[in-house]
Amino acid sequence: MPNYNHGKFIGEAIQAIVEQSRLPDEFIIIDDASTDNSIEIIRSYAEKYNFIQFFQNKKNMGSSYTQHKLLEYVNSDYVYGAASDDRVLQGFIEKSMNLLEKHPEAGLCSTLVEFIDGKGKKTSVNNIAKFTNKAIYLSPSNCLELLENDESWLSVSGNTTIYRKNALEAAGNFIPELESYADGFTRKVIALKFGACFIPEPLGAWRRMEDGYSALASSDIGKSLLALNYADTLMRTKFKDCFPKKLADKTTNLYLFWLLSDAWVKNKKNVTEILCAFQNKSFFDVILKFLAKFNNKVSDYLGKIFIIAKLKLWKSVINYLKFKLTRI
Repeated sequence: MPNYNHGKFIGEAIQAIVEQSRLPDEFIIIDDASTDNSIEIIRSYAEKYNFIQFFQNKKNMGSSYTQHKLLEYVNSDYVYGAASDDRVLQGFIEKSMNLLEKHPEAGLCSTLVEFIDGKGKKTSVNNIAKFTNKAIYLSPSNCLELLENDESWLSVSGNTTIYRKNALEAAGNFIPELESYADGFTRKVIALKFGACFIPEPLGAWRRMEDGYSALASSDIGKSLLALNYADTLMRTKFKDCFPKKLADKTTNLYLFWLLSDAWVKNKKNVTEILCAFQNKSFFDVILKFLAKFNNKVSDYLGKIFIIAKLKLWKSVINYLKFKLTRI
């Protein structure tokens, strides 16, 4: 668990782990030079539980550095990256590890996620990622087939994924150049290389806030596009054996859609920067510039439709809807 100034939430995050029905063999926490009361809270738990190891960065080094430092300390065969502002739900470790131990070939195990607000109140569950009613193992070929239709089961599971350590290493760990896309990209590589386990039950809570890491990271369009371009290059070079061209194209375009549609809703006035993401100019640019003058749900919705059209994602959207409808 990396932490920086999450004193408001970290006690809840740690408590959820030490109350698990199956405890971790080791619980490593690094504080990245917090200036709030985080250190005091972490120390109180480290003194009480002998499986907690606490380290401190002398100065703020950033999330990427701290995450890689954490992995250097890991001695176990499986690793879970806990967020200091989220929490796991009861049974997360036990159920995930039972399935992973039953399928040691799997590179990871993920579950559904429930969303909570800043006060910890449940707001929804990502049932859109549910494609099965039972806990299962998916072979690499199964994962490829599933990812060609729907990637939501891997996209929104960052805080409920336990990785086999050597599979994580084979995927390059969390590649720094990919920024906030690093964990989502790594999960895809691991699933396509080793296969994955999935539990169709919410076993983690994701605290979604405007000033959260994911929200802030996605708001920097320029940096996000650089990360996406790097991921696209990796899919076509280093990991080309995992990603057929069709899947690489779809993965890049879908991520670009989510990135741009999110930016569109948050800041339409920034539409010029959004349009720079497209190499080919078209009449859609004119329409989007016109819609940017309006700040309402209708323009939000229409803008997303035109972004889909500009990216030529109609086929992916239709396939996704068919895939979901056949499983209702």
